[in-house]
Amino acid sequence: MVIQPECEENLSKTLPPEEYATETAYIKNDWVYNKLVQEKKDFDVIIACDTIISFNNEIIGKPLNLTNAKETLEKLNGKTHQVITGVALRYSTGRVEKFYVKSNVTFNDNKDSIIEDYIVTGEPMGHAGSYAIQKKGAILVKSIEGCYNNIVGLPLSVIYEKIRINI
Repeated sequence: MVIQPECEENLSKTLPPEEYATETAYIKNDWVYNKLVQEKKDFDVIIACDTIISFNNEIIGKPLNLTNAKETLEKLNGKTHQVITGVALRYSTGRVEKFYVKSNVTFNDNKDSIIEDYIVTGEPMGHAGSYAIQKKGAILVKSIEGCYNNIVGLPLSVIYEKIRINI
């Protein structure tokens, strides 16, 4: 079952990026847990994640609008940034496990026209860093280092291994 948490993601962006992502995931997890308890629903494990971009230790989330998306893509253009997914797992035993997965993404030195053509697709909206590597945003990327699924937003292999060990 998938439950979309209805909580604010308003932690201070002065936190270290890894802590910001991990604590935001925990807040989402806690919201879902409280909803399940209130509705008296059982669970084996609650998985909550939050994916952010870190560039020069600045936290970059989802764009506010297309102008903001363009500014972000221009900032990342030709450079390497980190994709950090914070994960919070809560087991039915009450045990909570928090961790993060980090991957590096290097952008091509894209011409302005490439960035502008990508922006008009509308795809940047709703994606941390203003791009979706699993979609058209792949054209912006030169290379990755680390877990591809983390960059997409859900580091499945790491989550699976943690759950396998604990259940």
